[in-house]
Amino acid sequence: HKGPIVDAIVFSPAPHPSPRSQKAEAMFSCQACSPADPVTDTVRPDVSSIIAEQEQAAARERELQERERDEQQKLEEAARRVEEEQRAAEERMRHESEAKDRSDREAREQEEATKREEQSRLELAAQEAPARKATVANYIKEKGFRGGAKDPKKSLMSTTYPLHEAAKEG
Repeated sequence: HKGPIVDAIVFSPAPHPSPRSQKAEAMFSCQACSPADPVTDTVRPDVSSIIAEQEQAAARERELQERERDEQQKLEEAARRVEEEQRAAEERMRHESEAKDRSDREAREQEEATKREEQSRLELAAQEAPARKATVANYIKEKGFRGGAKDPKKSLMSTTYPLHEAAKEG
């Protein structure tokens, strides 16, 4: 019995190769040593697809450069606007400062003119005061009042002040 069973196991081919044996065959089989098949081993590049890819890459590069140029222009324009706004603000501040200075100067000039007019009026009043006092004194004397402008003229039934008499005459 021993002989025929051993022979069947040892010499019978395996119906399916095991995964281990497949890995071993793949590891030890050398394709570099096998003859090359010119039909299957020849590399034929697709030139039209390479050119299309290059054109697409060039178009993407141009688009990227255009975007960068647009962004740069936007940044420059924004910087220009900021600078113009700063100049305008400085110009406004300068005009406001000039207007305030002009207003202050005009107010000082007006105040000085008012002071000069007041001084002139006071001087004129000081010059005219003696003449006015003399006129009042002559009027009081002419109408028969004895004292100054405050002293009344008394008669039996009435009292008259110089001011009242002057008001009646107008």
